[in-house]
Amino acid sequence: MSDKKEEHPVNNTDPKDKDIKEKKSFGSDVEDELTPINVRHIFTTYIKRIEPKPQAAVGEQKVSTPAPESRVEAEAPKTKGEEPRAAAEAPKIPVEPAVEPAKSTAEPAQPAVPAPTPAPSPAPIPSLLEQPQAAPMPTDQENAGGVKEEKEDFDPDIDGVFMELIDEYMPRTESVEIGDIIEAPVLEVRPDCVLVDVGDKTEGMVDIAEFMNKNADVLVSPGEIVEVMIEGRDEKSDQVVLSHRRALRKMAVERLQRATQEKIPIRGKIMDVVRGGLIVDVGIPCFMPASQLDTSRVEDLTAWVGREIEAYVLDFDLDKRRAVLSRRLLVQEDLQKRRQAILQTLKVGDVRTVRIKSILDFGAFVNLGALDGFIPREEVSHERGSHPSMFLKEDQEVKVKIIKVDRETEKVTLSRKQARLDPWTRVEDKYPVNSIITGRVVSITNFGAFVQIEEGLTGMIHVSNLSWDKGPKRPEQFMKEGDIVKAAVLELVMDNRKMSLGLKQITEDPWVTIEGKFTPGLKAKGVVTNLTDFGAFVKLDENIEGLIHISNITWDKNPQKPNKYLKLGQEVESVILKTNRDGRRISLGLKQLLKSPWEIFMGTHRVGQTVEGVITRIASFGAFVDLGEGLEGLLHVSQISPERVENPNAVLKEGEKIKCKIIKISDGGRKISLSRKELLQEEEKRLVREYLKDDVKSGVNVGDLLRQMNLKM
Repeated sequence: MSDKKEEHPVNNTDPKDKDIKEKKSFGSDVEDELTPINVRHIFTTYIKRIEPKPQAAVGEQKVSTPAPESRVEAEAPKTKGEEPRAAAEAPKIPVEPAVEPAKSTAEPAQPAVPAPTPAPSPAPIPSLLEQPQAAPMPTDQENAGGVKEEKEDFDPDIDGVFMELIDEYMPRTESVEIGDIIEAPVLEVRPDCVLVDVGDKTEGMVDIAEFMNKNADVLVSPGEIVEVMIEGRDEKSDQVVLSHRRALRKMAVERLQRATQEKIPIRGKIMDVVRGGLIVDVGIPCFMPASQLDTSRVEDLTAWVGREIEAYVLDFDLDKRRAVLSRRLLVQEDLQKRRQAILQTLKVGDVRTVRIKSILDFGAFVNLGALDGFIPREEVSHERGSHPSMFLKEDQEVKVKIIKVDRETEKVTLSRKQARLDPWTRVEDKYPVNSIITGRVVSITNFGAFVQIEEGLTGMIHVSNLSWDKGPKRPEQFMKEGDIVKAAVLELVMDNRKMSLGLKQITEDPWVTIEGKFTPGLKAKGVVTNLTDFGAFVKLDENIEGLIHISNITWDKNPQKPNKYLKLGQEVESVILKTNRDGRRISLGLKQLLKSPWEIFMGTHRVGQTVEGVITRIASFGAFVDLGEGLEGLLHVSQISPERVENPNAVLKEGEKIKCKIIKISDGGRKISLSRKELLQEEEKRLVREYLKDDVKSGVNVGDLLRQMNLKM
């Protein structure tokens, strides 16, 4: 706390306060106090002097008659508006010069300053706060001239009137000293000062700057009551000098001391935002850290400027006049009282309507006034495993049941579930087996979808009950979260509170009439819905899917993956190869729409025809020759050459082109047998025949002919 004070110093020491080290009287220096007897003497003497003294006839007894002017003069101070008129009439009455009052150490209640008046007064009336010297006793000469003593000159009526005035005036003649604070009404607001009534027909002046704000606006008007401090008397104007600002500071210091000692709050106004907090004006500027403004963090401190608040005093340094305030402690104290009051009214088992304050994964907090209640997740609804946000919204009003009250920790546990009827108590009557229900899809998993029929009653549609199709299915293919669906009630397990639903059961089984609708050998169109490594699924209608196996996609003996031939969403035409109603399967073929390479080969090739191919593999029993269009022929080791061949690798090489003769075609096994040997023998015979036809004289050498035959082979 001390660090904050040093970071935000607020020096409220007024240099003028150094002069007020002890109370001093600003009246006369006469030691006599202003007692009621002295006041009575002053007034009676004053009346004697202002009364007209008519000449009495010789031998007549002198009768004292009240003077009307004196009565007016005495009553004038009661009304502020009549004071100038009384002063104006004063010159008509012969008045002896007033005795110069001596200074006194008495402590009058208000400073004695002549009231300002536009009309000049030749004989100003002494103020009650100016202690006059004792009236001089009549001399013998005056007594000889026929002047009587006071008691004899006093008329009972006049005495009664002025005694009443004195009695009314006496309560205001309390002891007032320099440094004292009084409340005074504002008489006049001038450009340079404010005149206030300090009592006993005395005016005081306050510097106008003490009533101005930052914009130089005057914040006081005539008639208002303000607090002022007595500072002394002005030597030139002889008026009482007052200070409103120092009065507020002194009062503030006293309030701060009292608030600190008695642990009571103090009221002030937030004036400004500074680094780390706020400046609060309680008569003197005080600092309030931002963390002490409220129980929670306040983001916008400027929104609090201009607001009046109450706060506790955390720390007060009288010498430096620094104080640190806390509104947070006051708010916490008030909340604590209100919490205890609310806790006394809460009873377990009661049902109340509350407002949702916040929603979390583990439950929800509600507003009980100055206290928060908690609804655990398992007490939100009869739904198991459901998130609170499915049933609750912030600022929503709900009915809850009080299930636990801990007054020591101030924790209240509530249940929304127990305040509602359990739907499983009437599920058998309301939703019997084989009935059709309507619900909302609340969750989708790999094994099925959960459908909420009503709050607290949820059934599950297993993937096997989504469609009549036996193929692999995913719930996302049939529905999504939030969809409204219809389903049939298949089973109710009351002990485990489970309900089994079926989506396909609300439609007719399409496989009953599948053989009549999809006959093998017919062509059918569909859309590719799924691609796997072993084939492609094609949707033929709403509930029927067929499979094109990878072996039925192409005539290639080594086909690639199905996605090389088909795409998802592609519309294809296929041939129905086989239907299985019991197994709920349909086999489709794509390659069957085209002639096979074998059929094409059979149409263009015969046994004994010479073909050319590429050796793809060599084995111990022979070599395989690629004839194109996915067809292969076998060149057996015995058919490689007319001579005996022990190792085919010694004669043939993979990738080598070779010409062979078709010696056999097996349609059932779709096999082609080739012979290089027969092709060589036929070529040898052809050359021999050509040789025999030529003339022997042609000079052809038989050895050269044989070598030529071997080269061609």
